[in-house]
Amino acid sequence: DRYTDAYVNELRAFIGCLQGGSQPPVSGEDGRQAILLGLAARRSFDENRPVRLAEITKGNWPRAGKATLRYVLT
Repeated sequence: DRYTDAYVNELRAFIGCLQGGSQPPVSGEDGRQAILLGLAARRSFDENRPVRLAEITKGNWPRAGKATLRYVLT
């Protein structure tokens, strides 16, 4: 798998944070932004138009749940 080294490094960093009590290099907000960008990109592709992040974030987060993830992954 071409991402093996990245996964191993990510796991090591996470375990190091747990053991040392430090903050992870990537925050939950970083993850949230990545998901929102993915949702906007998917909607842009599906609707063949530019999509602003404000369209994705307008009061729908974090209640999105499984249906939103299914939308991103399909």
